[in-house]
Amino acid sequence: MSNALVLLMVICFLVPFAMRGAKNAVGRMENDVKDWLPSDYQETKDLQWFGQHFLGEEFVLLTWEGCSQEDVSFRLLVDKLKQEVIHSDPVLDKLPDDFDDLNPAEQKIARHDLAMRKELLRARELGDELQLFLPDDERLNFSGQNEKWLQSNDGTSYFITEQGELYKWLGKDNLVDSVSRKFKRDVLGDKSVEAEKIDQFGAELTGSNEVNDFYEDPSKLTARYFTSVRSGMDALEELAGPGGPLLPRGGNLSEESRQRIAYATAMDRLTGTLFAPAVPPAFDWSVEAVESVLTEHQREQLPTDWKQQYESYLESTLDEQYAADVANLVAAGFKSHAKVWDGFFYSLDLDPPPRQTCIVVTLSDIGKDNLRKVVGRGVGGEPTGRIVRFATECGVEPPAKPPMTPWGKIPVQDGKVLRMGGPPVDNGAIDEEGQITLGRLVGLSLLLGVVLSYLSFRSLNVTIMVFFVGGVGAIMSMSIVGYSGGVVDSILLSMPSLVYVLGISGAVHIVNYYRDASFELGEPVASEQALAHGWGPCTLASFTTALGLGSLYISNLAPIKNFGLYSAIGVMATLILVFTYLPAALKIWVPKFKQKAAPEGKKAIEEHSLLTRMWTGVGHRVMKYHWPVISLGLLVLGCGIWGITKINTSVQLLKLFDDEAKIIRDYEWLETNFGKLTPMEMVIKVGEEYKLPSQVERQAAGDLNLESRNQQKYQLSMLERVELVNQIQYAVEQVFGDTGRNVIGQGMSAVTFCPEIPHPNSTTRRSSTNSMLENNEDRLKNEDYLAYDDENNQELWRISLRLGALNDVNYGHFIDSLKEVVWPIEQAYQFRNALLQQIEDDHGGAGYNHANVFFNGNRILVIGGNPRAPIVREQTGENDESEIVVHEKNLFSRVLNHVLLAKGFVNNRKHPSALWWYDLDNEKNIDAFTSFTAEQWKRALSSYTYVVMLDEYDGLDKQMVDDSVAEDARF
Repeated sequence: MSNALVLLMVICFLVPFAMRGAKNAVGRMENDVKDWLPSDYQETKDLQWFGQHFLGEEFVLLTWEGCSQEDVSFRLLVDKLKQEVIHSDPVLDKLPDDFDDLNPAEQKIARHDLAMRKELLRARELGDELQLFLPDDERLNFSGQNEKWLQSNDGTSYFITEQGELYKWLGKDNLVDSVSRKFKRDVLGDKSVEAEKIDQFGAELTGSNEVNDFYEDPSKLTARYFTSVRSGMDALEELAGPGGPLLPRGGNLSEESRQRIAYATAMDRLTGTLFAPAVPPAFDWSVEAVESVLTEHQREQLPTDWKQQYESYLESTLDEQYAADVANLVAAGFKSHAKVWDGFFYSLDLDPPPRQTCIVVTLSDIGKDNLRKVVGRGVGGEPTGRIVRFATECGVEPPAKPPMTPWGKIPVQDGKVLRMGGPPVDNGAIDEEGQITLGRLVGLSLLLGVVLSYLSFRSLNVTIMVFFVGGVGAIMSMSIVGYSGGVVDSILLSMPSLVYVLGISGAVHIVNYYRDASFELGEPVASEQALAHGWGPCTLASFTTALGLGSLYISNLAPIKNFGLYSAIGVMATLILVFTYLPAALKIWVPKFKQKAAPEGKKAIEEHSLLTRMWTGVGHRVMKYHWPVISLGLLVLGCGIWGITKINTSVQLLKLFDDEAKIIRDYEWLETNFGKLTPMEMVIKVGEEYKLPSQVERQAAGDLNLESRNQQKYQLSMLERVELVNQIQYAVEQVFGDTGRNVIGQGMSAVTFCPEIPHPNSTTRRSSTNSMLENNEDRLKNEDYLAYDDENNQELWRISLRLGALNDVNYGHFIDSLKEVVWPIEQAYQFRNALLQQIEDDHGGAGYNHANVFFNGNRILVIGGNPRAPIVREQTGENDESEIVVHEKNLFSRVLNHVLLAKGFVNNRKHPSALWWYDLDNEKNIDAFTSFTAEQWKRALSSYTYVVMLDEYDGLDKQMVDDSVAEDARF
């Protein structure tokens, strides 16, 4: 047996192993953007730390045109999704509280329902363990038992019979076994399958003439992908429904008025996150605009003269609140829009039209690991995602499957089409688009490789050999990933095409050497001579290529690092295939190349192919005009170097997608009709020393030492900590929200789910609100906006911001801007403590000092600030463009005023505990101060115990302050 034949046998034997390894690698494809950065990066550590305390970004937002409380599809989908939730504490072993009052028939039903809940939980837990899902191509009655089939992530198939028996199929899903089964079924008529019984469900709960519930609906055996499902209506009822925290307490309000106020407040808080704005962007408030956003059914509910009433209502509203200019209303924020919009319908004694809402689904660990089985469109052999399947069953049009051809176009879908957003959707879309790209690249590469090989060599044998080298090289490169335990991502999916092209290139070189050797020395020794002549140049070319690819391994981005490493290995592995398979194949299947003899009087080159003659001519001209060619090359090189300086890097994930990609279209629709979706999280850390223990904790602690008791006056109560979160969230939204830079939508935090914050001087209401918050601390933690860091003894308050996914935001600059907004607030709290400590040192005794030591007989004057002034201002930024930034002094004044009022001071100049402000930016004040004599200044200052100077004023002598103020506490 020749060496060539042995080599071919070994290679053919190994090819199936390579194919299996490649299949396993592609099956483990995973794209998680947060895993791209190295683990030692501080940003990565911060993200991991955040994930340890909050669920955060693992949410999927679902909506569609017309998704509201009136939409039947919305209600059906919410019910379906909630049945797929992993409950942390299910109440299963409890009969109804009124069980003893039920009649025997009703008790029987109650017991049956309880047993069914327990059985369903048992089935779902097994589904979680086996990670079962329903494939799109259901093999009904494959074994002749009318069974229904399921599948697990590892490729194992299961089926359930009419009796509820779940079996594991023991067959093999490979070529040999598939052919054997085909023969057995079609020729021998034997449909039996080898299977192992796993369990049985619902047998005792199914009557003799009833269909087993688990057989009828095999999805009850599938893995659960969700940990929570919340719709906008759920959150609205939670906040404003019976017993909700936003229902006004006290006062002479009717129940209807209470509910209306509560629902309006809740809607304001949830707009942009769980509800769309009341009116669409660029709404011009004309009658025609109102008609365009109302459905025919909604217009029918209006009185016949509603247009006249609307024009009258709008005119009076503009006169009273917007300086009679509709442009001011258009420029106002969404809260102002909602107030005007809802107010019109209330003026007609009608409820406002239902808002566009959404469903927010949080993924379980199983769901995070199987994103395409949750949100996928069924691309690349994957089943249709669970959410897409459920939405289709509820009457919502699913997203169209993308064509795999490069020239195919995804149809534009309008109307009641499922729209999805959120980080898991982004990662799932990367998976899908990666597979689509792989399919298109492979198709084009195969076509071009085969066509060009055949046109070049005019030999089917040689074409097949060259194609084999490229194809097996590509498969082998992916199998290396699979067998080494690597993870395939969207960037690594482009590696097979690269290796395929380079493999064909090397094979073409060897074939050309073979052809020349066969002409010169004859076919018997052509293979050996081709390898002897070609191994050096091919090795050098492959090694330098692999070296360049391997240099990518120094990248800090995991996808680039993996691409460089595995591509370099794949190129060198393919080189081995070129040096082994190709000479052996040329030896066994000898191609017949025809050599044309040059006629007399002609050079041999003139008889070569047109392509060869063309490149020979190009070479001659390059050598003849070498200096112009060198100059042109240097010029091109210089332009290339200059172009490198113009490269703009971007971390915008969605810029990786084509403009026509489904995810881009969805985000465009969502951000136009709903709100911004890209999460950015802020976490406020409150150390143990700043946190006032709850009333229960203080009682349990017993008597404290004197220092600890005095320190509690400076600590923040639960309400004050909520106020701190609110101060930061308010400032951030003012600067970056829809009335500011319009970079973010409305955020969510614990404040969203808290009662209305009382005025800082409302002592009684503040006490009751604080008690309510302390009693509901666990509820806030369950909302995932409050946590505790045991390692550092810190309370963590989360503010979840939403940025525009398609906005070109410089995240580094944005984070710096966020810090600029938070800094004045932090300074105000520190200043408060320093000022209060000064007051206690001056007026307190040696023992315990009650909190009224701060304000009893103490009056504070603040010069140079205005707590009611706007906290944003315009300044000239880059490219001479104006941008909105925080007004640090005004924000500091606003926060300082609030925290001092909460300690007992009053914004009344005549009050014994006055906190009064002199604004030096107010022209009226400046005119008054300018006319003040020294005696008037002295008399004005002497009535205050402390003076705080935020701005210097030339007319105010510092020595005068020292002489006039009893205790000076200037900061």
